[in-house]
Amino acid sequence: MIKELKKYPKDYILLGIILISASYAYLRGWPDQQPQQIAAAVLSFLYFVWGIVHHKIRDHLTFRVVLEYFFVSTFAGALLILLTLD
Repeated sequence: MIKELKKYPKDYILLGIILISASYAYLRGWPDQQPQQIAAAVLSFLYFVWGIVHHKIRDHLTFRVVLEYFFVSTFAGALLILLTLD
């Protein structure tokens, strides 16, 4: 993983910005559920898009990679949204 970070630092800086921004928006929305759910959905979508674009640019995009990013982003987004429900 460290090799990957050193090889594509701009990609991972962008991912870090996405994660930090979404985390801030998620926490800032508390105690109102709707902004938190929107932040979780946006984070899930942006993570999925980031993974696809990152692997497409690097010529590593396969159907398996798409499925992996889809399921991880869907699971994480759903978990965050479920945490906001009463």
